[in-house]
Amino acid sequence: MSQDPRNIFLGIDGGGTGCRAVIVDVAGHVLGSGKGPLANYHHAGWDGVERSLATVFSDATAEQGLSGPCRAAFLGLAGVTAAADRERFAGIARRLNFAPDEGIGVDHDVRIAHAGGLAGQPGIALIAGTGSSCYGRSADGHSWYIGWDALADDAGSGYWLGLRAINLAVRAADGRGQQTALEKIVFSFLQIPGLDELMARLQSSSLGKREIASLAPRVLESADAGDDVASELCTQGAEELALMISTVASRIGSPKGAVHKAIFAGSLALAPSYNARIRAALDRRASPVQIEAAQLPPVGGAALLALSQAGIFPSPSIIENLRTYFARV
Repeated sequence: MSQDPRNIFLGIDGGGTGCRAVIVDVAGHVLGSGKGPLANYHHAGWDGVERSLATVFSDATAEQGLSGPCRAAFLGLAGVTAAADRERFAGIARRLNFAPDEGIGVDHDVRIAHAGGLAGQPGIALIAGTGSSCYGRSADGHSWYIGWDALADDAGSGYWLGLRAINLAVRAADGRGQQTALEKIVFSFLQIPGLDELMARLQSSSLGKREIASLAPRVLESADAGDDVASELCTQGAEELALMISTVASRIGSPKGAVHKAIFAGSLALAPSYNARIRAALDRRASPVQIEAAQLPPVGGAALLALSQAGIFPSPSIIENLRTYFARV
């Protein structure tokens, strides 16, 4: 199938666990899609990111015999907040022939979660998965972003929960902390029988952010089963995420009495028990937000922003065409 490149648009969602791309036409019909390995340069390196982006673009164009460059492309990428990083990713997009220079947009991944989840409308988006971040935009264009690397913050995220679970387990085992089911869970995760092997285990291997974050579902399970320590930890995490949302809401401002629409994204934020804790924390704060289900996934938001790069803004028919596609896949 031959398609005029002036009428195709590329959206990419690149995160710490994988990368996804879609190519759409001016009406929001998805013409091709691709999936690839992670696209976070902190973990994969710049060469690894470029290979991942090349893979998803190749897969997306191959479906219907498409070819680049597209009219516009938008890349939403985990951990991208600095201008230098945006420019470096834009350079990769140019090398891979994604789109002309003026048609390339790059921003953090919560920006595309916001665009997709709220279908291009104002409001707030929270991501909580391996990491955590929050972004909001008001009707008059004011925006605010919170989301920093684990060394600085990453509060309420899977990594944050996992790391604190290790700390609480160790303190329980050495007598400084309250007894908790997390002790058995963490030692099993570390594949050690007890404290005597802890130092050797930690010094002989490098536990990455994703590996530690993989503990988070077990922490939630323990909390749901009634473990007091795990429950308190999950409540603390939910409070941190609620604080993100309420801070963003106050920073972007709103007319008196107005309520911001908000959506959640990321495996942890969407986990039922953690989701309920975040909502309860927001209620305690009396935050002026109304939680809604996301209309489109982040990669759909990237497609909307690619269209916007070319001056084509979300219409009800474009949103419906994208929603129909993502409901099937």
